[in-house]
Amino acid sequence: MTKVLVLGMAPLSFENQPHVFGPSLRTWQFVQPLLDDGHEVCLCSCRIYGAYDEKEASLPITTIEKGALVYHHMDQATFERQDTVQGIHDRFSPDCIVGATVYPSSRAVRLRTSKPIWIDVYGDLMSEAQAKAYVFDNDHYLFHFWSMNKPILENGDIYSSVSNRQKYALMGQLATVGRLNKHSMGYDFVHVIPCGIEKRKFRHERRVLRGIHVDDEDFAILWNGGFNTWTDVNTLFQALEMAMTRNHHIRFVCAGAEIPGHDEITYKSFTRLVENSKLRGNFVLLGWVHPSEIHNYYFEADVGINVDRPCYEAVLGSRNRILGWLQAGLPVLTTDLTELGQILKDSGIATTCRPNSPKELARSILQLAGHPSLLRKSREARKRFVFQNFTYEKTTAPLREWVRNPSLSPDHGMRIPLNQPPPPQPPPGLWDSFQALAEAEGIGVACSRSIRWLLRKMSMQAQ
Repeated sequence: MTKVLVLGMAPLSFENQPHVFGPSLRTWQFVQPLLDDGHEVCLCSCRIYGAYDEKEASLPITTIEKGALVYHHMDQATFERQDTVQGIHDRFSPDCIVGATVYPSSRAVRLRTSKPIWIDVYGDLMSEAQAKAYVFDNDHYLFHFWSMNKPILENGDIYSSVSNRQKYALMGQLATVGRLNKHSMGYDFVHVIPCGIEKRKFRHERRVLRGIHVDDEDFAILWNGGFNTWTDVNTLFQALEMAMTRNHHIRFVCAGAEIPGHDEITYKSFTRLVENSKLRGNFVLLGWVHPSEIHNYYFEADVGINVDRPCYEAVLGSRNRILGWLQAGLPVLTTDLTELGQILKDSGIATTCRPNSPKELARSILQLAGHPSLLRKSREARKRFVFQNFTYEKTTAPLREWVRNPSLSPDHGMRIPLNQPPPPQPPPGLWDSFQALAEAEGIGVACSRSIRWLLRKMSMQAQ
């Protein structure tokens, strides 16, 4: 058994709070398999802004004990205080530390510890910075995100990404801070942990959509979750309008909204388009739906839709919501930018289309709407696929193996500066030859140092 200190994001799914965002899901994806493997886990999580009700959000720190898990969730100010998490670390005395997602990882590398640290880079941070800079029309976000990214690149012992594509991007970033050096030659720094699902099957518990917001004969297209900076609302809206004009039974059901404190612009842009549409009645905007209810929508919708703007965040990242749809057998329509989208396309599990192509997306919607019975017949195949390939247990295999015997990186604690040249050296072999001669002739240490200095000067002049 290993004692593991995990730093992550809250809330977790069992807390029954009104919102659970991607970083929370990722935290539980890391913690649950470690508990299942019999490890002792102490989890310190920062509450995501807007995810808790007012009463819980006002408490500096809350502690929950659940079997082998001791779980502390706290507000950001408490999470940032050095003495808080450091004190928990010192009392728990872990064998290793795991940072689940970037922000908690940036806190993990500030701990005074001699223990190895696993850093989870949950999506490429600098491409996320680019998307946010675009939406907010402000390149300041590049500096803000890099100031968080650089310390984790410099101080982690091992890393995880959400895709194979991101693994190589992350390796390049590690190279920029000198981590690909002579000491780490042959060391596998980055391991892929794709987004995953809990190993449980959804059940349709009650009607939430049919006969309430849409008619039984309508073709319901579901969007759930936040409208993030990568969402292409223009392509989404234009495609929906085109398709709705041709098929009046198409309804767009939105069970999501803005992401408080992160992106409150993208969803507002979408709602403005809807409000000015002649087909406003075909759009059902429900806002955020409680996490305990959202799976019921999966069973009553005809297809889940995801539309990414063409950007590196999508190319390198992933989409949790798509796995949730597959977990209930819901058909998927998505742009083909993400690695997950490509996997589903190649496996025949999802319908995909190119980004920034409203006409192609509209054609796909109309084709799917024309064959709703065929979509329902394939539900079991989609469930089998996601349970075979994307469970927490399977996706976290590299982390689970490392935690069984955690170790420091070969270059742990070393700094290889890339912004200044190394000190000049004498020509190869010259110093070794002199040293052998000095030993043979009994030349004193002081004289030896003087001659070494002279050789270096000669070397510099030769260059």
